[in-house]
Amino acid sequence: MLTLDSKTSVSAVEKVTGAMSVFSDIYIVSTFRLPPKMGGVLLGFYSKEENKKYLELAIMGKINKALVRYVREDGKIHTVNLQSTNLADGRTHSIILRIGGLRRDNLHLELYVNCRLADSSQGLPPLVPLPAEKVEIRNGFKAYARLQGAVESLKIALGGSVAKAGTLTDCPFQGDSSVYSTGVSKITI
Repeated sequence: MLTLDSKTSVSAVEKVTGAMSVFSDIYIVSTFRLPPKMGGVLLGFYSKEENKKYLELAIMGKINKALVRYVREDGKIHTVNLQSTNLADGRTHSIILRIGGLRRDNLHLELYVNCRLADSSQGLPPLVPLPAEKVEIRNGFKAYARLQGAVESLKIALGGSVAKAGTLTDCPFQGDSSVYSTGVSKITI
């Protein structure tokens, strides 16, 4: 079971919110196992006081989707459905969610499952900046819709490329020769 105490959470939130104003991309990297047709929230950034979600990644086993919910700059919740192969089949799977375009006018999301691009969505409304002092991170065991399974690893990579984030879950992406010589800034949740 992954635990996240209040000191670790505050530090992680500060790093992520700072990175979102500097880097164009962040990556949520995880390896987990879900029973057939089960799911739940893998990771979320929530308001400490209002139980408002700022950014949330949920796995929906029955319909084979990853749902990304986030607050747009206009304050409304935006939901993106990313199709995936069967993530809830009792076997271990690795995912990488690339949240790109953080410093641009349009956000884009890419979902990699077991080292292959499963789905992407382009031209999305921008994500509202996360107020570090008002946000906490909750993993699948602490979120509202608890993840029903086992999480082996859960990390956030700040900046870099998909290939560099892939090294956090042993994905040998092609085309990036710098992957072995340059590290990626990461937060283990």
